[in-house]
Amino acid sequence: KRWQHLWKKLATLSFIYFYDGDFYDDVTRVIGNTLTQCPTDVNLNKFKLKILCSIQHTSQVNSWFRYAITRNVQDVDLLLWDPKTGEEFSFYDELFFNNSCITRIKLYNCVFCPPNATICWDQLKFLSLKKARLVGDLIGITLSGSPCLETLELHNCYGVSRIDASSKKFKNLVLTNYGMRYSHRLADSLGRHRDDIEEELLSGLLSSLAHVKDITLGDYNCLDVLSRLRDKGFQFSRVGADGDEDRITELMDGAVAAAAET
Repeated sequence: KRWQHLWKKLATLSFIYFYDGDFYDDVTRVIGNTLTQCPTDVNLNKFKLKILCSIQHTSQVNSWFRYAITRNVQDVDLLLWDPKTGEEFSFYDELFFNNSCITRIKLYNCVFCPPNATICWDQLKFLSLKKARLVGDLIGITLSGSPCLETLELHNCYGVSRIDASSKKFKNLVLTNYGMRYSHRLADSLGRHRDDIEEELLSGLLSSLAHVKDITLGDYNCLDVLSRLRDKGFQFSRVGADGDEDRITELMDGAVAAAAET
C-alpha cells in the first residue's frame, strides 16, 4: 500500500494488451484514466504501447502521444492493431512529428500523416518501422527532418521508392521483406522487365552507400539481383580506398532475420 502513489512517478510507462478485441473501450478507458493520474513534471524515458485498438479510437490514442511528448519522452515503442479491419493506425498529431525530445522510435502497422508534410525530429537517432505504409516522399521528408538519425530500419514496409542515405551521421540501414510483388506491378505499368527495374534500384542504392563501412545483404531476391549486377561488371568499393575488398557481406535469410530482431 505504501507504494501505490510511487508508480505515478516512474520514468517508464508500458501498456500491453493483445487479448479479447471486444474490450477495446475498456482498455482505452483504463489507459486514459491512468494517464490522467500521472504527473506532467517528471520526464519519461520510455512510452510503450502495444494493444488491440479500434480505428475509432485514433483521436484518443494520438492524445496519449501528446501527453508522452509533454513529458519529454525519449523512447517510443508503438504497436496498434485493429484485428477486425486490419487497417493501419494513422499518426497525424503535429506534436508527434515536431518535437526535440524523442531519440528512439519503433512503430508497427502504421500510416504517416504529418501535418503540412513536414517532420522535425531534431534528436532522433533510431527509427524502426514495421508494416508501415510510406506513400509519396515520406522517407525523404523523414530523413531531411532527422539530422541526427544514425539507424533506419524498414521491415516489410511499402511505398518507398528512394532512400537518400548520404548523411555522414548515418550508420545503419536495414531493409527486410520488401515485397517483390510491387516490383511486378511497377514493371508492368512501365512496360519494362522486372529484372531491369530491380537492378536499377539496387545499383542506385549501393552507389549511394559508398561512404558506409559495412553492408550486409541477406534477402534471396536481393542476392540474386546482386549476382546479376556483378555478372554485368558492377563494382562496389569504398570511396577513396583503391584496392579495397568488396565490403558487401552476404547472409542467409535466417541470419538476417535473427539479426533484425535483436
